[in-house]
Amino acid sequence: MRVRDLIEELRKLLRLAAPIAFTQAGYALMGLIDTAVVGRLGAGPLGAVGLANGLFMALAVIGLGTMMGLDPLFAQALGAKDERRARELIWQGIWLSLLATAALALPIAATPLLLRPAGIAPEVARDASLFLWYRLPSLWPMLAYAGLRSYLQAAHRLRALVISTVLANVANLLLDVGLVFGRAGLPRMGAPGAGLATSLCALLQFAVLALSLRGGAPVARGIRAADQRKSLSLGIPIGLQLGAEVGIFAMVGLLAGRLCQRPLAAHQVAIPLRVSPFASL
Repeated sequence: MRVRDLIEELRKLLRLAAPIAFTQAGYALMGLIDTAVVGRLGAGPLGAVGLANGLFMALAVIGLGTMMGLDPLFAQALGAKDERRARELIWQGIWLSLLATAALALPIAATPLLLRPAGIAPEVARDASLFLWYRLPSLWPMLAYAGLRSYLQAAHRLRALVISTVLANVANLLLDVGLVFGRAGLPRMGAPGAGLATSLCALLQFAVLALSLRGGAPVARGIRAADQRKSLSLGIPIGLQLGAEVGIFAMVGLLAGRLCQRPLAAHQVAIPLRVSPFASL
């Protein structure tokens, strides 16, 4: 391959990869903003948010992995230049996100019941529980967003991803400050307010992508068992693998949360926890 051809291929790759990388960085930035805002309340609320986020993602990432089962289906449809088939798969993604939400919502909602028996301090358990319940409504739009993102990536239509990421981060900062500290006429909710802010931003991100896909010829919107089986057969193993990895970090976080019950002795050393690379998915 000639050098000029190689440079052209790299340029095409970067045009596709840069917006995707920016979107992933945007997820991480939202978590950083939550940490910066809630951290002003003290160590207890900050620990509650970190613990709740870890537990939420340990289960939610299974759904995100399941949604990845759509990636090859979109690639096959668009590679065959079958736009109608690809747009029908968008609706299958919506159905798949609803199925995954139905399967994961109850375990996530019940997770706070484990905090006090696990030895978490009452005030930390309270904030973590409320944060989880306020963040639970973000599960479906987050999974549906992942399905729409798969289509847009395969179609090389990435502008909406960048716009949604920028808007969500700006909104997250404003909502965090407003809901955590009770600014701009919003209720003062403390650390759990960051969970509600995240849910609202997840809905905003999904709405931006959904609006970008308006128009086009009408397509079938009903659920198709064959497409769901294909997506699940590909996505469930991915989701379980991601869940196993992130779940380990969530378990370590749960055990570390017991340290809030008592101060560290003089001879003990606090060891910083490694952040999972999938925590921002």
